[in-house]
Amino acid sequence: MVILLLLTFIGTKLPSPVNTEFDELFPCISADGKSIYFISDRSGEFCLWVTRLRDSVWLSPVNLSEILDIPEIEGPVSVSPDEYRIFFSCRTDRGDLDIYYVEKIGVEWSAPHPLPVNTDADEWCPSLSVDGRTLYFASNREGSTGGYDIWVTHFIDTAWTEPENLRSINTIRDDISPFIHYDNKTLYFARNAGSLNDFDIFVTTKENGKFTEPLSVTPLNTISDDEYISVDAKCKKFLASYTGDIYLLSLSKPFRPERSLVIAGIAQDRLEGAPLGGVRVVARLPEEDRDFFVTRTNELGEYKIVLPPGDVYTLQ
Repeated sequence: MVILLLLTFIGTKLPSPVNTEFDELFPCISADGKSIYFISDRSGEFCLWVTRLRDSVWLSPVNLSEILDIPEIEGPVSVSPDEYRIFFSCRTDRGDLDIYYVEKIGVEWSAPHPLPVNTDADEWCPSLSVDGRTLYFASNREGSTGGYDIWVTHFIDTAWTEPENLRSINTIRDDISPFIHYDNKTLYFARNAGSLNDFDIFVTTKENGKFTEPLSVTPLNTISDDEYISVDAKCKKFLASYTGDIYLLSLSKPFRPERSLVIAGIAQDRLEGAPLGGVRVVARLPEEDRDFFVTRTNELGEYKIVLPPGDVYTLQ
């Protein structure tokens, strides 16, 4: 069903069992567009849920918070392209927000690990880049321009760097909820539009190492709060939450990112054709003589890698 919401927004509300009478917030679409991770209070507190697409139907969501044994989540989550790592934010005993991540190893998930960039201030709304080497997040830590700013940290060698303030896009107002697209240059985020609790979606693009002047994504912004958008790698699914429900959106240029390539395959034994689990799969940048992304096959021998446009890659 196509509806008109608050004069400007046009989208399709996802059916039950994804949407319910409870709140469904911050939908994060997987790179291949076949999973939606979102926050809902349908179980009595705000937990992380995931629904999978099968035969064009979204299945009954599964409560990942129970599986991962994590406390109540605040704000959006971020999922790596291979869906082996999930970043999220929870309140600490001190009352501030910290970023954590869990990692899937084989068929098991690790315990939550706090990120070393956390401080006594709030760190939340994480968004991981397609290569897993850059993390954007919101924080009101010392050095912020407004209440909350967008910050960025890079994973170099074996550690996350000291976070940097993205001053070129931050304002004296709150800037939160970054989502870095799989093209590795299009960044969506939410900005307080001026009145209390009135956020709009903005977009900026990295060009020559710097982000452009942010544009208001006017086709999606309403008179209500617009706090988060996520987009799959092929730019076929745009998702946002409005008035506590998840919607599938349409978005045109200049607000669309560039399409990325999703490579999915199965590693098999050459002689018997049996699936090979735990096999290392690497996408390399030969011109830079470095690995771009490293993953491994699951227990069924399946793997998934996303490659942004503009570079030459080898797969091994």
